[in-house]
Amino acid sequence: MKVSVIVPCLNYAVYIPDSVGSVLSQSHDNLELILVDDGSTDNTSEIAKSIQDPRFQYVRIDTSGASVARNTGIEMASGDFIAFLDADDIWIENKLEMQLKLFEEDPELDLVFSDLKRFSSEGDLPKSQFAFVPELEKMRKTACLDGMAYIIDDKPFESLGNTDFLASWVSTLLIRRESLGGLRFPPGVKLCEDYIFIMELYAKIRKAGYVNAPLARLRRHDSNSYIEPREMFTPKIDAIHSLKQTLTHQSETQILEQRLTDEYLHIAYHEFWYGGVSKAMYYAGLLLLRRESIPTALKYLFLAPIAPILRVYKKGTK
Repeated sequence: MKVSVIVPCLNYAVYIPDSVGSVLSQSHDNLELILVDDGSTDNTSEIAKSIQDPRFQYVRIDTSGASVARNTGIEMASGDFIAFLDADDIWIENKLEMQLKLFEEDPELDLVFSDLKRFSSEGDLPKSQFAFVPELEKMRKTACLDGMAYIIDDKPFESLGNTDFLASWVSTLLIRRESLGGLRFPPGVKLCEDYIFIMELYAKIRKAGYVNAPLARLRRHDSNSYIEPREMFTPKIDAIHSLKQTLTHQSETQILEQRLTDEYLHIAYHEFWYGGVSKAMYYAGLLLLRRESIPTALKYLFLAPIAPILRVYKKGTK
């Protein structure tokens, strides 16, 4: 089983030895690694051309964004499976091996993802991604690989698409190529392009599973596409509205509407405690108009005049 690994890169030359090295040192070595240079102005080209491995390919394109870079890699891929790794992230040595074992366990699987850990120059962050997705514990699923992995019994979009936070991230995905079909990342979208891709993938496939271990490590640094959570508020809402144009089945629409409500709640909470009270009131008002989460929305509206006092109190109790 050959895996095509696609690594988009824009001015991340300093991280290439780690990311590319983590792929080429995988315990499953039947792979090709396609590094797509998205018009970097650093020494990405020099470092890439110094890599001597027959499984490694380097291609440079004009700066077009992560979506086009990943799509370019998909078109070049020749493997039975497709995987993605951002150029500043790394994989655990047996990442592909563990996921492929689950595909062998159930040949009907279309997608296998895994948990992940975030780290920075100061060390690992305390929680893995699955800690933010308690819904995984409640899903109907079948244990495999001595309890290290699970196959989800329900349809992917109805289960995974309905979680508060995404369970699967791009750098953890392993997709059966024939299941991917013509699905591609949305060009021209600068943030949340991966969110759109993953949600559309959930809707397209029939069966998904996951390895219950952090097989990928995501690097936090000053050059990340976003640093503060609030930078993702508007892009996430725009992404959901975009998905509503393509995913129109009633069950899909209901889930997307719930995700939109959840995002309004996230923004109202964050702005009330850490941002601008007027924005908190605005999003609380949107919740009222949608007639959803009315008690929470009213709470923010009624407490808005004393928000500064509540913030001081909350800070003092930490």
